[in-house]
Amino acid sequence: MCLVSIHHTLLEHQKVYLLTQAELAKKSGIPRSNITRFESGNYNPSLELLVRIAAALGMTLQMELIAKE
Repeated sequence: MCLVSIHHTLLEHQKVYLLTQAELAKKSGIPRSNITRFESGNYNPSLELLVRIAAALGMTLQMELIAKE
């Protein structure tokens, strides 16, 4: 899953749970400005921040490394 897919998946879950940016920021412990930039596509969060956002949305983050053929 690429970062764009992660971005869309997290935004969809944010909408499902009816969380505002401020609420997601509070639940994840991430500044609202970072949430705003991530939602607008102007910020690539670190793995740590993705894990915190996912946890705030009741999700886990799973990564898969695939060898090139």
